[in-house]
Amino acid sequence: CYPMAGFGNFTSSKGEAFVKVEWQIYSKLDRSVVHSVGTEGSSKVTDASSGGGETVVLNAFAQAARNLLADQKFREITIRGGQTVKETTFKTTGGLVATPGKATPMKDDASIWKDGVVTVYAGKGHGSGFVIGENLILTNHHVIGDSNKLVVKFGSGFEVSGEVIAYNSGRDVAAIKINASLPKYFSIKRELSSIGSEVFAIGSPLSGEYGSTVTKGIISAYRDEGGKKFIQSDVNVRPGNSGGPLVTKNGQVIGMTVSGVQINGAGQGINFFIPIGDALDALNIKE
Repeated sequence: CYPMAGFGNFTSSKGEAFVKVEWQIYSKLDRSVVHSVGTEGSSKVTDASSGGGETVVLNAFAQAARNLLADQKFREITIRGGQTVKETTFKTTGGLVATPGKATPMKDDASIWKDGVVTVYAGKGHGSGFVIGENLILTNHHVIGDSNKLVVKFGSGFEVSGEVIAYNSGRDVAAIKINASLPKYFSIKRELSSIGSEVFAIGSPLSGEYGSTVTKGIISAYRDEGGKKFIQSDVNVRPGNSGGPLVTKNGQVIGMTVSGVQINGAGQGINFFIPIGDALDALNIKE
């Protein structure tokens, strides 16, 4: 309140404040929020002073920050520094083999690439994925979350249920098996393409209605983060592209979309992809 407001003084104030803060720790290695905790703080100023309203709010926030230090897991994580803080989980039925069956590999015709790319619906969200065998699909682990069963939708509109048969959260990759024999699949190129090489990203940016969107760019750089290699490209990807393929002009997969730099929701042309060889090795998939 402003006790001197009757005299035209709207700077001297006093009062009480209560704040509730939700804190989150984001791990760059795990590429996800690894811990959340809520704290509260309150403050009271009984004597009116200039800027008293701001002071009481800042004091309440400071109390909430001090209460954060009482959270044991927060202390453990911050003490570890840059280490990964979420256990890497791995689930598989043994060594997997990406068998083509009667399916034929994609080539340089971008108009048919949609036959090998899917929108993955798991929980309340969606992501992208791509076919590497007659019934095997790859995507990101953060796309599937805790789901074991999910739905995949092809660019043609064909929908089928799928089962998560392997995942590695530390490398953010997962494999989905579907009960169907698919006609097309993406062949793998483990060799790293040179910087400046032309590449294409395919996926479902923002919404499933934009499934099988193809964008074009180049390989900008190769980066290492926490001992993990990433392909950097200026190809346009947005939320929803996660798990989709990065392919050469010949239709060979060289990477999987995983993240991108955004400022105020706008992409900055700095996007990252897991090299396909690393993705397969993390899942113990043989070609």
